[in-house]
Amino acid sequence: MKILILFYGTYPGSSAGAKRMDYYQRGLQQAGIIAEVLSITNNNASRFSFYWSMFSLPLRIAFSFSKVSKGYDATLVYGFGWLSCMLICLIGRFASKKIYLEINEKPGTFYTSRIGELKLFKYTSLKLTEFSLRFFDGFVAISSALETYLKPYIKNPNQIIVVPILIDLERNRISTEKNEARSPYILHAGALSDRKDGIGEVMEAFAMACKTMGDQLHIYFTSSVAPMALKVHIQRVISHNSLQDNVHFLGEITEAELLSYQKSCSMVIINKHLNEQNLYNFPTKLGEYMVVEKPVITTAIGEMGKYLKDGVNGFIVPLNNVEQLADKIVYVLQNPLDSERVGKQGRVTAQEHFNYVMHGIRLANYFKLNK
Repeated sequence: MKILILFYGTYPGSSAGAKRMDYYQRGLQQAGIIAEVLSITNNNASRFSFYWSMFSLPLRIAFSFSKVSKGYDATLVYGFGWLSCMLICLIGRFASKKIYLEINEKPGTFYTSRIGELKLFKYTSLKLTEFSLRFFDGFVAISSALETYLKPYIKNPNQIIVVPILIDLERNRISTEKNEARSPYILHAGALSDRKDGIGEVMEAFAMACKTMGDQLHIYFTSSVAPMALKVHIQRVISHNSLQDNVHFLGEITEAELLSYQKSCSMVIINKHLNEQNLYNFPTKLGEYMVVEKPVITTAIGEMGKYLKDGVNGFIVPLNNVEQLADKIVYVLQNPLDSERVGKQGRVTAQEHFNYVMHGIRLANYFKLNK
């Protein structure tokens, strides 16, 4: 059997999507399925070309897919808009090929663009996206909440498989060069967001923890990209608490550098707020930290709550409680043996539930069952 993974984005790459597709490809191949990735990107930078690509890109995608589709038994689609998806499914129907959709966010819950967030535009886009779901032969969902959401679009339960976040158990054994971070430190990878990661509260809790720990504690961000209101809030916290020497923005770093920072950090904070987006998605970075045995402080919103238990394989704090978040940061630093125990148990959980090899076998069986 031969599977095409049709990916919107740069592949290979360091994005969460590119990493997930890599795990799919390697997992399927180890399960005896030939899997190849065709990545398509949109490099249009100007505003005019961006809007023009809303119509031209789906046609380019459809043309590229039509040229290669005959060589595969089925296609797994990731990251494309509703029009591209409908054209891909239409080509699949004519060619008698099964088309599956990988879905890791509930449509309509994530931020797109200023134009995309306009109510009429967003509502129309959501309805068209949901309409396009009816043309797929099946779905690979990242959470049980998404599985429930997708049930109206299938004819039998075998058309959906839930594949959670994926990790490579060998990741922590990859050798890395020593970084220049000042320990102990907290690491946050990715863009800064209040909606997804409650970064404003993380900064407030960090400032409170610094008052207890002195100037020894640091926090590193791999990006400074954030909404203007959040940027202002972060700078206000830094200024009011004299944390200029304790807050660091790394900028764009390589995957090897990211792994180095992950392996030597003291903890990670995944401060998910209660909203529809977080109830349906599943943060990839959780698995990356669990596999390198780092203690995770989290609100355990959504799918994370199924796998994490407070004081066992993670540290769970109440929603929107800056004081308890700060207390937990201090606890992790002041109780290294217990924190190490929790981090090690986190790796055990990742090994049992997120191993890409295991899920590659499940995914291979799913495609064989539905062919």
